[in-house]
Formats: sequence, C-alpha cells, structure tokens
Amino acid sequence: MEIQEQIEENLEEAEKKFAKLKKLQMSRVKNFKFSDDDDYQTKQQALEIANVSNDVTALIRMSDTKLKQLVDFNAEDNKTDKVIRQNIQSNLASKLKDLTGMVRRQEKEHYLQV
Repeated sequence: MEIQEQIEENLEEAEKKFAKLKKLQMSRVKNFKFSDDDDYQTKQQALEIANVSNDVTALIRMSDTKLKQLVDFNAEDNKTDKVIRQNIQSNLASKLKDLTGMVRRQEKEHYLQV
C-alpha cells in the first residue's frame, strides 16, 4: 500500500515538525519583547515559526489528498479489499483529525499568548 505508507510518513513528519513548532512558539513567548524596535532575532524567530507552520499545514493537506485517493485507488478490487482499504482510511483519517486539532489548538494558544 504505497499511498498508505506515504500518508503515514507525512503524518510522522508533520508530528515532528509540530513538536518543533511548539518549541519555537514557547521560546518566542518567553523571549517576547514589547518594544518598537524589533530586533533581528525576533524577526528570524517569527519567520521560522511561519515556515514550520506552513510545512505542517502542507503535510496535513498532502495527507488529506492522499487519503481521499486511498479508497478510490483500485475500484476493481473485491469487496474484502475495499473494506480493508476503508478501515485503513478511517484509521488514518482519525490520526489526521487528531493532529489537525492539536495544531489548531496550539496555534490559537500561541496567538493568545503573543
């Protein structure tokens, strides 16, 4: 199941990047300055957070697209294969939903703190 493996790899990579994103956001909150003269480090930190956040979002979207392809992959399969594919899709969709929810909560929490 090549598509399943790609989705699992994307989710694993997204989870790693999400952990990195959380660390970057916590660091930014700790070092946040209320001054007009944003220093270079603050700008770099904000840029890195945006880049990692975009990476996580792209991996989630890519996984979602691949997930939709999973059941339609081979419509000529027998009923058992189709049921197995649907079960795999359901499992992966659940993981994707959980990850998406965690990312949204973290983003909301970060922006409320900043």
